[in-house]
Amino acid sequence: MASAIPNVVSGFSLAARKRRTLSVVAAAMNCIHVPFETLLGVFTMIVLMRDSVVKSYDPR
Repeated sequence: MASAIPNVVSGFSLAARKRRTLSVVAAAMNCIHVPFETLLGVFTMIVLMRDSVVKSYDPR
């Protein structure tokens, strides 16, 4: 349950393009659960680190 709350909040935040850091932290927490969530966590971090995604979260 403790890992579900950040995932749900991260999902809503992704839709609103807010709280990118929370999404990265939630993805890192998912890497603990082997094997399926590890893959999701790694790929989520890769996508969130792209320059185009970082720019889309920029408030300016």
